[in-house]
Amino acid sequence: MQPTDSGIVVLSSLQGNAATEAAALDEALSANAEGQTTLHANNEANATIEPKLEAEGYTADDVVAIKSAADGTVMVYIDDRA
Repeated sequence: MQPTDSGIVVLSSLQGNAATEAAALDEALSANAEGQTTLHANNEANATIEPKLEAEGYTADDVVAIKSAADGTVMVYIDDRA
């Protein structure tokens, strides 16, 4: 299934305490390294998401999460901390 619409959300745009929450995020990403590898591979193969990532200057490796809604809208969360 291809998303009907998608948007990109960069982590730096989210509210929160980066000093404390960044470490927790890094731990969660490390603990789910296999899942992240699968996520990145799936994004590279997605004909809708991959071109949008490239147009914004990101790659599939920058994606940390994807959230899809029942209406087909997809939000792609990008780790822009690097």
